[in-house]
Amino acid sequence: MEVKTITRQELYDMVLEEPMTTLSKRYGLSDNGLRKICLRMQVPLPKAGHWMKVKAGKKVKRVPLSEPNKGEQQTRLSVGMETNDHDPYGLAALNSLQKDLEEKHASLFTVPERLTRPHPLTAAAKEAFDRKRKDKTYNGLYSSDGRLNIYVSPSTASRAFKLMDTLVKALHALGHEIIIDNRGSFAIISGERLEIGIRERQNKHMVNRGTWTSAEYTPSGTLVFWYKYIHTKEWADDTKLLEERLSRIIASLILKGRKELQERLERERRHAEREERARARREVEELQERELFRLKGLMLEAERWRQAKVMREYANEVESIARSGNSHTDQLSEWADWVRKKADWHDPQVKGYDELLTEVDWETMTLKKKPSSFFY
Repeated sequence: MEVKTITRQELYDMVLEEPMTTLSKRYGLSDNGLRKICLRMQVPLPKAGHWMKVKAGKKVKRVPLSEPNKGEQQTRLSVGMETNDHDPYGLAALNSLQKDLEEKHASLFTVPERLTRPHPLTAAAKEAFDRKRKDKTYNGLYSSDGRLNIYVSPSTASRAFKLMDTLVKALHALGHEIIIDNRGSFAIISGERLEIGIRERQNKHMVNRGTWTSAEYTPSGTLVFWYKYIHTKEWADDTKLLEERLSRIIASLILKGRKELQERLERERRHAEREERARARREVEELQERELFRLKGLMLEAERWRQAKVMREYANEVESIARSGNSHTDQLSEWADWVRKKADWHDPQVKGYDELLTEVDWETMTLKKKPSSFFY
């Protein structure tokens, strides 16, 4: 990372050429941290609405830089690689994708004046909508009864179905899929399910009922397109109708699908890594347990071998002393043979047979437990 010296004049030019959020990321600072540096060096900041005017191509008035103050005339900032700050799913990526879609597929985003040859999903949704409002005087909002997520009043239904039909056809043409299940309608983008729909906003009115008041809602005529993937994002009619922003909406859907795919793959990768680490850890623990078991077995056998050796040496020594003192007897000889037999049974290298010790557990030196028997 490079440390760069920035003069007061250079900082002034920078904050008028790029937003604070962009600059702060580049220099590894928070927005507030960079703002404090500007205030300390008496560098004027762009006024509210500055960047909206720049984006709209309007002329903006620059606050002139005052005469050099007696304070700091330069500061040192750490410069990172700008490419590392690029968000592949941010505003710049969205603008680029929208432009690319409009250049290559402009005809897909034109909403027709009339609904002709609708997509089967649109046709089914419109049929359900019309059936639901048939012979009813209610002028509120109706749904498409479990088909495409459309919840509008009769007065905006024509717009809503034309808009949704154009969006469905455009997504299909771009290689994406729309599915309907018992939870709603979903766009399948890069394998990710994004719930989509169109609804109409309602106006709230408080009605006096004498001793109490209640809220009544009436259709506003404003359409809202929304998608939901954990959180909900919406576009509503404003100075531009939704029909004029369809390419933006579809670009947002595509970018969202790509982002969720990458995040899911990253989650799966991290999960696989955790699983592999856990598997490797379990494997090492199992090896350690087996090795410890073998070691304990070795120590037990070595100790029993030593004990068997001591038993034989003891029997030999007792007999030797008896013979040297002319006190050796047949009874002592039988005892010595008994000791050697037990030593052979005890010795892991021999494990001799002993008819009286067949019910003894060799490792624990305890009698094996016999199952209880009950007689009635």
